[in-house]
Amino acid sequence: MDMMRRHGIRVILLPVVALLMISGCGLRASNEQAARYRELGADGEVLVLDDLLAVAGDPDLTDDQKRNEMRRMGLVDEDVIEALLAAD
Repeated sequence: MDMMRRHGIRVILLPVVALLMISGCGLRASNEQAARYRELGADGEVLVLDDLLAVAGDPDLTDDQKRNEMRRMGLVDEDVIEALLAAD
């Protein structure tokens, strides 16, 4: 009896798990959350933090050149620019 019971549970659970996997259960929420934390530049392009930090950490550029490069990349918030320069 116990063997049949376990087999019956598997028969029920496998299709349910398969349906959840196919439907992408839980994926939509994480994509929406990721989209919420994206920062768009003035040109509508997604700003990449690693790229901005690379500019902020470039020893060959002056602070004014770094600011101008970040603006060229689409970052317009002066407070964010200053924070990135201070983080370096």
